[in-house]
Amino acid sequence: MKILVAGATGTVGQHVVKQGLSRGHAITAVARHPERLKTTDQNLTKVAADILDPAAIEPQLNGIDAVISTVGVGASKAQPPCTRKERRACSAACRSTVLNASWSSHRR
Repeated sequence: MKILVAGATGTVGQHVVKQGLSRGHAITAVARHPERLKTTDQNLTKVAADILDPAAIEPQLNGIDAVISTVGVGASKAQPPCTRKERRACSAACRSTVLNASWSSHRR
């Protein structure tokens, strides 16, 4: 299966990437700074893109069977991590979409 993981450099995203690779899936890891993902594998493609920019994400969806979004929102961000427009685009392009919508929690 070909899986796109959005938010691949975050804590959850890194685990998802490693688990997908360990199960033999081809992973496209999307992040603003993919060089922060230290995992290497012949089935791993790292892509620099902003998940909130449909023009940057849409080309990455070609041939993808599933999208797993682990995009989180830091405490300083006011927008939700994934808008309805992006969810519709991902859903239309893929057989499966998993959205892990998470908000940052931290000690104040």
